[in-house]
Amino acid sequence: MMMIWKQMWATTVENDNILGNLSPGHIPTGFHLQRNMWYTLNRIRTSHGRCADSLHKWGMRNSPECECGAEKQTIYHIAFLCPIHTYRGPRIDCLTTPPTFIKWLEELELKL
Repeated sequence: MMMIWKQMWATTVENDNILGNLSPGHIPTGFHLQRNMWYTLNRIRTSHGRCADSLHKWGMRNSPECECGAEKQTIYHIAFLCPIHTYRGPRIDCLTTPPTFIKWLEELELKL
């Protein structure tokens, strides 16, 4: 069952799967954060949340484009690719939550 879960997860999360190394039942770092920070962190970890691409799909925005000019503003794009919003450290930091990543989360102007 565990292998099936991992295979399904690997095929559903876009781009590099940040959570691929976690097992079900594992309590990830950052659990101590305030609620708004915790859900933003988990939206980044799962690549699901309020971004231009999702809002466009839901009919709440006219375009999926990012303000940086990218064709689609996804959660993954915001966190790891966008020249305006991206976290400048290694992607694994969204799992280990060092102080630099937490500071970036606090200063992120977008509400994911």
